[in-house]
Amino acid sequence: MKLEGSLDAFGLADVCSLLASTRKSGALELTKALGSSRPTRGVVWFLDGQICGASADLNRQNLARRIIGSGAVDDTALRHAIARVVAGGTGVARALLESGAVDAQVVRQAASEQVTDAMSELLTWSDGEFAFNADHSDPDDVGVLVAVQDALSSAHERHGQWSQLHSAISSHDSVLALAPGVAADPTVTRDEWAVMALVDGRRSVQELAEITGTGLFGVTSTLAGLVQRGLLTVKDPTSPDYVACLERRFAMLMSIEDAPSGTRSKVVPPASPPAPGGLGVSTFAAMSARPSSDRSVGGSTRDVALDAVRASSRSHDSSSQDEAASVGWDVSGASMSMAVPLPGGLGSQVIAAQGLSHDHSGFERSGGQVQTATAPANYAAELLKRDPAMNRTLLLRLIAGVRGL
Repeated sequence: MKLEGSLDAFGLADVCSLLASTRKSGALELTKALGSSRPTRGVVWFLDGQICGASADLNRQNLARRIIGSGAVDDTALRHAIARVVAGGTGVARALLESGAVDAQVVRQAASEQVTDAMSELLTWSDGEFAFNADHSDPDDVGVLVAVQDALSSAHERHGQWSQLHSAISSHDSVLALAPGVAADPTVTRDEWAVMALVDGRRSVQELAEITGTGLFGVTSTLAGLVQRGLLTVKDPTSPDYVACLERRFAMLMSIEDAPSGTRSKVVPPASPPAPGGLGVSTFAAMSARPSSDRSVGGSTRDVALDAVRASSRSHDSSSQDEAASVGWDVSGASMSMAVPLPGGLGSQVIAAQGLSHDHSGFERSGGQVQTATAPANYAAELLKRDPAMNRTLLLRLIAGVRGL
């Protein structure tokens, strides 16, 4: 019997039902043109009116890929099976089964799933050509027989499930990644783990289906279940990468961490201005203070200021003493010298103009040289007007105290 025609006139389901009712054996070959590229060829194998194998793409060894993707085949067994295929008369799956390299149950389960996947895809072909050839037999016949009505029912059921899968994974081009954190301890099956091990944040769902060989529907349903349980996430091209975010934040911490090699430098906090009432203020206040009646009898005015400076220095902790040393105060019983941290600034010029003690007419530097006062009496007031950064009130008190000495 010669049976051929167009799929737009006779649907695949009707043709398969006709072959089942007549208990035919052979190959129902299907061809679909894809524009300028080579056409896609599919086949449904029949044995006594039942389906014993199917493929939606004869250019690929889909059944062999499914078995290899399960991890049940090693290199040696696959090499021997391919050699038998080249010699002719058998397929890869059948050669693996006959050599005993793969468990028969694994091969038959893979063949049954392959029939369902292929029928689900072939039923979506709305155009193309078909032809039945009774002289051809399935080279990968591994003893699996599926009733036509059962195959059609499973295929239609899968078509209804695609809408639910698309709610979790919208496209075959979607890229998945492992979730960085889960709400509870995860529990996965062996099949789920086999798919999760291939998720790397770069492969698409279509690529994962090709690597595993389990078919697009099987991989998509597994991935969708893992997404719904929060173990996988669908990557958004616009969202930042989780690992990149962590690396950027760790890099920020490295700026304040000490590396063992000493290559990283510490971050020095900006210097803060001295707090009100610090050593400098108390020293200025001591210099401007008037001597009391009981101290003026036994000592000079300079001694009173000297004792006040010493008392102020003793009242501060070690950090305040470091501050005083950094400013440049040198207090002793014989002399009192002061090095202002702004050379040539307003403070040093005012003190140089007014004089600091009865013994020296100038200001003693750290090197032992004396800077003499050559500025006129009103020079300090002129400098004060030109430097708004200075504390006018505090400086006036200092000038008044120095003049009173």
